[in-house]
Amino acid sequence: MNGIKIGRWFIMFCKNDEKEFKQMQIQYKYQWGINNPLYSGGGLYDQEGNQKKIGKWVELDDEFGYYKYINYSGQYNMKGMKIGRWDIMYRKYNEKEDQQMQIQYKYKCGINNPFHRGGGSYDQEGNQKKIGKWVELDEQFLNFKQVTYNGEYNLNGMRVGKWDIMYCMKDEQEYKQIIKGNIHKNICSGSGFYDNEGNQKKIGKWIELDQSFVWNNVITQIGEYNMKGQKEGIWVEMGIENQNKGETYYQN
Repeated sequence: MNGIKIGRWFIMFCKNDEKEFKQMQIQYKYQWGINNPLYSGGGLYDQEGNQKKIGKWVELDDEFGYYKYINYSGQYNMKGMKIGRWDIMYRKYNEKEDQQMQIQYKYKCGINNPFHRGGGSYDQEGNQKKIGKWVELDEQFLNFKQVTYNGEYNLNGMRVGKWDIMYCMKDEQEYKQIIKGNIHKNICSGSGFYDNEGNQKKIGKWIELDQSFVWNNVITQIGEYNMKGQKEGIWVEMGIENQNKGETYYQN
């Protein structure tokens, strides 16, 4: 009787237009129409009273709500640390079921690359480090700002190499790579590169989202980082039709 969570805990939810709470059910639904088994929301706490999550869990996003219907599905080890594959599930405000986030690289030339699943893997040693390929949500991800970042972590949990920005407009069904032409009409693909030494420094050419970026205000910042991870030279603010909205000069 110490007030500590133990055993199985369920997640229940009630939508705005419904009158009763239901147990959250998650189903992996892939582009090619194959459905995996349902998973119940929630999971297990250890029986020793340490209030550690163990085994399979389906968790809500910290800001879960009508416009951010996001949850995460994966495994905890016996020490309460995330390990292995964790998937991102989402539901748009006008949909009836959760779907696994699917990201597809769609270029202007019309060639589609394979889908990438939302989420990624944590190390198996229990350090809770992200490793390998990941598809991550923008910190302000909402139905009005459906933006993800796709790239790779090294074995120390640091971003390395190329990371892409993907977005899905409010009324569209698929994620596309953000592609912009700069003022010299050269085609650039968002987003850019991190150094391969594991310092997680941005280097070279980058296309970044403006702080005010949302579905009806698609603004990007285009410029270069030096080898110290600092902005330098001219950075251009670009609109969705590639119009130059202004420039800022950085000197280091």
